[in-house]
Amino acid sequence: MRIDPARTPTAWLLAIATALVTIAFGLGAWNHGPIPSMETRFAMAVQQMLVHHQWLIPEKNGLPYIEYPPFYYWMSLLLAKAGLPVLPAIRLPNLLALWVWMATVLALSRRLLPQLPRWLLPVLALAAPAALYNFFIAQSDGWLCAGVALGLLGYLRSEEGKFPWMLWLGTALAVFSKGPVGLVLVGLAIAGDLILAAACGTSRWQELPRRVWRLAPLRGLVVALGPLAAWYLACGFVAGLGLFRARLLLLHST
Repeated sequence: MRIDPARTPTAWLLAIATALVTIAFGLGAWNHGPIPSMETRFAMAVQQMLVHHQWLIPEKNGLPYIEYPPFYYWMSLLLAKAGLPVLPAIRLPNLLALWVWMATVLALSRRLLPQLPRWLLPVLALAAPAALYNFFIAQSDGWLCAGVALGLLGYLRSEEGKFPWMLWLGTALAVFSKGPVGLVLVGLAIAGDLILAAACGTSRWQELPRRVWRLAPLRGLVVALGPLAAWYLACGFVAGLGLFRARLLLLHST
């Protein structure tokens, strides 16, 4: 088998970095108690969902907890139902998010910074304090980061006349993980790129409406917000107005 020297450093460095992080993550998922304020909330919600056989609506102290969308809770619940203890079950979803995020950052680096070594940006991103915080404890910011990165990669790959599925599915993942902030982050990044391109002369200001329309924003918003809207609607049918009263009480108490 012939080895391409131009590709080998990237493949080996990323494989080694990913393997070491995965081993450290796997060991850490079992060997310490819940981190206060963040992981206790996820552990409590998953435990109560298991006890009450409640799959639709996360719970906290016996009340519906809808401050964040249910995507992370559902993944943790699936792992717990498969037999994992609660603490590893609420931490391992972020390991999957880390793999998705790393692969997306690698693809983004190839497009945005082709003059740099391909391994550099993913390895630096992996060692960044924000990555260690977002992915190594149970919280939904890891999947928010992965969804936003996928959305931006889809924006860069969008082609004339084709619906940019990766853009809007990545945005939907970010929204269903953390809420509308996912749409805001992707939208701000795209708006900044379009405005900067026009200001720098790589495109004309008159082309902005056409470039925005090429991204199919109306259909895209349906894809991005549809899952979250459907979940809220289902919660309303199941729990009624009490769910929204509970939400208001939680908002005022925090």
